[in-house]
Amino acid sequence: MPIKPVPLQSLKSPTFLSVGLALALLVSSGVWWVAAKYASDDNAVRIPPRVCDERISGESVSALLPKKGADFEEETRDLKQIRGHGECTLRAGGEDAFFSYIYVPGSTYPRDRVQLHGVPISLGEAYGYMAANHAMLLYVPCTDQKTTDRMLVKASSSLADQEANSSRDRAKPVTGDAKVAAFAADVARDLARNWIKCPNADKLPEGPVKIHWP
Repeated sequence: MPIKPVPLQSLKSPTFLSVGLALALLVSSGVWWVAAKYASDDNAVRIPPRVCDERISGESVSALLPKKGADFEEETRDLKQIRGHGECTLRAGGEDAFFSYIYVPGSTYPRDRVQLHGVPISLGEAYGYMAANHAMLLYVPCTDQKTTDRMLVKASSSLADQEANSSRDRAKPVTGDAKVAAFAADVARDLARNWIKCPNADKLPEGPVKIHWP
Protein backbone atom coordinates (compact mmCIF):
# COMPACT_ATOMS: atom_id res chain seq x y z
CA MET A 1 0.00 0.00 0.00
CA PRO A 2 1.52 3.36 -1.00
CA ILE A 3 2.32 5.82 1.83
CA LYS A 4 0.18 8.91 1.68
CA PRO A 5 2.08 12.17 2.03
CA VAL A 6 1.21 14.37 5.01
CA PRO A 7 -0.77 17.37 3.84
CA LEU A 8 1.12 20.64 4.05
CA GLN A 9 -1.60 22.18 6.20
CA SER A 10 -1.14 19.35 8.78
CA LEU A 11 2.55 20.21 9.18
CA LYS A 12 1.52 23.76 10.00
CA SER A 13 -1.19 22.74 12.49
CA PRO A 14 -0.77 23.85 16.18
CA THR A 15 -0.80 20.25 17.40
CA PHE A 16 2.03 19.14 15.10
CA LEU A 17 4.11 22.21 15.92
CA SER A 18 3.66 21.77 19.70
CA VAL A 19 4.71 18.10 19.50
CA GLY A 20 7.77 19.02 17.47
CA LEU A 21 8.70 21.76 19.90
CA ALA A 22 8.33 19.40 22.86
CA LEU A 23 10.58 16.82 21.20
CA ALA A 24 13.19 19.49 20.43
CA LEU A 25 13.19 20.68 24.05
CA LEU A 26 13.45 17.10 25.31
CA VAL A 27 16.41 16.31 23.07
CA SER A 28 18.20 19.54 23.91
CA SER A 29 17.60 19.02 27.64
CA GLY A 30 18.91 15.47 27.41
CA VAL A 31 22.06 16.59 25.64
CA TRP A 32 22.66 19.29 28.29
CA TRP A 33 22.11 16.82 31.15
CA VAL A 34 24.52 14.29 29.66
CA ALA A 35 27.14 16.97 29.03
CA ALA A 36 26.80 18.36 32.54
CA LYS A 37 26.96 14.87 34.06
CA TYR A 38 30.18 13.94 32.31
CA ALA A 39 31.75 17.34 32.97
CA SER A 40 30.97 16.91 36.65
CA ASP A 41 32.30 13.34 36.75
CA ASP A 42 35.54 14.35 35.03
CA ASN A 43 36.22 16.90 37.77
CA ALA A 44 35.14 14.76 40.72
CA VAL A 45 37.66 13.77 43.41
CA ARG A 46 37.77 10.00 43.85
CA ILE A 47 39.19 8.72 47.15
CA PRO A 48 40.17 5.01 47.38
CA PRO A 49 38.48 2.80 50.02
CA ARG A 50 41.84 2.51 51.85
CA VAL A 51 44.57 5.16 51.87
CA CYS A 52 48.08 5.66 53.25
CA ASP A 53 49.43 2.27 52.18
CA GLU A 54 45.94 0.93 53.00
CA ARG A 55 46.42 1.66 56.70
CA ILE A 56 43.48 4.09 56.97
CA SER A 57 39.89 4.12 55.74
CA GLY A 58 39.35 6.52 52.85
CA GLU A 59 36.07 7.63 54.42
CA SER A 60 37.98 9.14 57.33
CA VAL A 61 39.52 11.84 55.13
CA SER A 62 36.66 12.50 52.73
CA ALA A 63 35.22 15.37 54.80
CA LEU A 64 38.57 17.19 54.74
CA LEU A 65 39.03 17.18 50.95
CA PRO A 66 36.90 18.94 48.29
CA LYS A 67 34.48 16.92 46.19
CA LYS A 68 35.85 18.44 42.97
CA GLY A 69 39.22 19.74 41.80
CA ALA A 70 42.74 18.37 41.42
CA ASP A 71 43.05 14.57 41.56
CA PHE A 72 43.56 12.73 44.83
CA GLU A 73 47.12 11.77 45.72
CA GLU A 74 48.92 10.48 48.77
CA GLU A 75 52.51 10.61 49.99
CA THR A 76 53.69 8.24 52.71
CA ARG A 77 56.88 7.85 54.67
CA ASP A 78 57.95 4.94 56.88
CA LEU A 79 54.45 3.52 57.29
CA LYS A 80 55.75 -0.02 56.88
CA GLN A 81 57.40 -0.07 60.31
CA ILE A 82 55.38 -0.57 63.46
CA ARG A 83 57.76 0.93 65.98
CA GLY A 84 59.31 4.30 65.37
CA HIS A 85 57.73 6.96 63.18
CA GLY A 86 55.46 7.06 60.13
CA GLU A 87 53.46 9.73 58.30
CA CYS A 88 51.07 10.29 55.42
CA THR A 89 49.90 13.35 53.50
CA LEU A 90 46.67 13.27 51.46
CA ARG A 91 45.88 15.93 48.85
CA ALA A 92 43.00 16.78 46.51
CA GLY A 93 41.32 19.88 45.14
CA GLY A 94 43.87 22.26 46.60
CA GLU A 95 43.47 21.02 50.21
CA ASP A 96 45.41 18.49 52.26
CA ALA A 97 45.17 16.35 55.37
CA PHE A 98 48.10 14.90 57.30
CA PHE A 99 48.75 12.41 60.04
CA SER A 100 51.81 10.93 61.68
CA TYR A 101 52.50 8.56 64.53
CA ILE A 102 55.38 7.96 66.92
CA TYR A 103 55.52 4.71 68.84
CA VAL A 104 58.56 4.25 71.07
CA PRO A 105 57.71 1.96 74.03
CA GLY A 106 59.33 2.64 77.38
CA SER A 107 58.54 6.34 77.74
CA THR A 108 56.18 8.20 80.04
CA TYR A 109 53.73 10.95 79.04
CA PRO A 110 52.07 12.55 82.08
CA ARG A 111 48.62 13.82 81.16
CA ASP A 112 48.81 17.02 83.21
CA ARG A 113 52.08 18.05 81.55
CA VAL A 114 51.08 17.03 78.03
CA GLN A 115 47.87 19.05 78.06
CA LEU A 116 49.63 22.23 79.17
CA HIS A 117 50.78 22.66 75.56
CA GLY A 118 47.34 23.54 74.18
CA VAL A 119 43.59 22.97 74.40
CA PRO A 120 43.00 19.58 76.09
CA ILE A 121 41.50 16.79 73.94
CA SER A 122 40.55 13.18 74.68
CA LEU A 123 39.20 9.95 73.18
CA GLY A 124 38.28 7.58 75.98
CA GLU A 125 41.55 6.91 77.82
CA ALA A 126 43.59 8.61 75.08
CA TYR A 127 44.46 12.22 75.80
CA GLY A 128 46.41 15.09 74.32
CA TYR A 129 46.00 18.65 73.11
CA MET A 130 45.15 20.88 70.16
CA ALA A 131 48.04 23.10 69.10
CA ALA A 132 47.71 26.78 68.10
CA ASN A 133 47.57 25.76 64.40
CA HIS A 134 44.65 23.40 65.21
CA ALA A 135 46.69 20.21 64.76
CA MET A 136 45.61 17.51 67.24
CA LEU A 137 48.16 15.46 69.16
CA LEU A 138 46.64 12.41 70.82
CA TYR A 139 48.50 10.00 73.13
CA VAL A 140 46.85 6.59 72.65
CA PRO A 141 47.37 3.79 75.25
CA CYS A 142 49.56 1.11 73.67
CA THR A 143 51.22 -0.91 76.42
CA ASP A 144 54.30 -2.92 75.55
CA GLN A 145 57.20 -2.51 77.95
CA LYS A 146 55.32 -0.36 80.48
CA THR A 147 51.70 0.31 81.35
CA THR A 148 52.37 3.98 80.57
CA ASP A 149 53.39 3.29 76.94
CA ARG A 150 51.52 5.39 74.43
CA MET A 151 51.45 5.96 70.70
CA LEU A 152 51.42 9.63 69.71
CA VAL A 153 49.06 10.32 66.79
CA LYS A 154 49.13 13.76 65.17
CA ALA A 155 46.41 14.85 62.73
CA SER A 156 45.96 18.15 60.91
CA SER A 157 44.24 19.70 57.91
CA SER A 158 44.64 22.79 55.75
CA LEU A 159 40.91 23.44 56.25
CA ALA A 160 41.42 24.19 59.95
CA ASP A 161 44.93 25.60 59.66
CA GLN A 162 43.90 28.33 57.22
CA GLU A 163 41.31 29.56 59.73
CA ALA A 164 43.75 29.54 62.65
CA ASN A 165 44.91 32.73 64.30
CA SER A 166 48.32 33.95 63.21
CA SER A 167 49.36 34.46 66.83
CA ARG A 168 50.90 31.76 68.98
CA ASP A 169 48.09 31.90 71.52
CA ARG A 170 45.95 28.87 72.24
CA ALA A 171 43.60 27.79 69.49
CA LYS A 172 40.10 29.22 69.39
CA PRO A 173 37.16 27.35 67.77
CA VAL A 174 36.99 27.33 63.96
CA THR A 175 34.62 25.50 61.62
CA GLY A 176 37.19 22.90 60.56
CA ASP A 177 37.84 21.60 64.08
CA ALA A 178 34.97 19.10 64.09
CA LYS A 179 36.21 17.49 60.86
CA VAL A 180 39.79 17.24 62.14
CA ALA A 181 38.50 15.75 65.41
CA ALA A 182 36.66 13.02 63.47
CA PHE A 183 39.73 12.39 61.28
CA ALA A 184 42.08 12.17 64.27
CA ALA A 185 39.82 9.65 65.99
CA ASP A 186 39.50 7.47 62.87
CA VAL A 187 43.28 7.47 62.37
CA ALA A 188 43.93 6.60 66.02
CA ARG A 189 41.46 3.69 65.93
CA ASP A 190 42.72 2.33 62.61
CA LEU A 191 46.38 2.46 63.67
CA ALA A 192 45.80 1.07 67.16
CA ARG A 193 43.42 -1.72 66.12
CA ASN A 194 44.56 -2.79 62.67
CA TRP A 195 48.21 -1.79 62.31
CA ILE A 196 50.06 -1.34 65.60
CA LYS A 197 47.59 -3.73 67.28
CA CYS A 198 47.80 -2.07 70.67
CA PRO A 199 46.47 -4.10 73.62
CA ASN A 200 42.92 -3.01 74.51
CA ALA A 201 42.69 -0.93 71.33
CA ASP A 202 39.15 -2.22 70.88
CA LYS A 203 38.21 -0.11 73.91
CA LEU A 204 38.83 3.14 72.06
CA PRO A 205 35.33 4.63 71.80
CA GLU A 206 33.63 5.46 68.54
CA GLY A 207 33.01 9.06 67.57
CA PRO A 208 35.30 12.08 67.21
CA VAL A 209 38.02 13.31 69.54
CA LYS A 210 36.51 15.52 72.26
CA ILE A 211 37.82 19.08 72.49
CA HIS A 212 37.71 20.47 76.06
CA TRP A 213 37.44 24.20 75.42
CA PRO A 214 38.15 26.34 78.51
